[in-house]
Amino acid sequence: MAESSSQVDLSPRYLDFRIGDLSGGNQQKAMLARAMQTGARILLLYDPTRGVDVGTKQSIYAAIRCFAESGGAVLLYSSELPELVHLVDRCLVVYGGRIFAELSGADIDERTMVAALTGHSIREAVA
Repeated sequence: MAESSSQVDLSPRYLDFRIGDLSGGNQQKAMLARAMQTGARILLLYDPTRGVDVGTKQSIYAAIRCFAESGGAVLLYSSELPELVHLVDRCLVVYGGRIFAELSGADIDERTMVAALTGHSIREAVA
């Protein structure tokens, strides 16, 4: 656990704590470290930085990037568009109960994502 805790910037002194006894940011980092420790090759994350401070967000982002760069896959839901813009390589936008747009590369920007999230063509957002 020590290696995975360092990947998420979690102080080793918290390794013996129950997750419920940690602050919100340290809870998020501890849960991510535990998932990474299992040897999982896929992480399914739902708003992984919701309610945490900016420094903790950066630690979590770095851990997610490190996991992906080491060959892991990350499926991520986030309600924060800047988070998606900076973390993902591919983005599926759901509108009206179906996949409305698939974005990748330079198309992953807030303007294009907002257009797709509101049911507008991504071509309109680019124009």
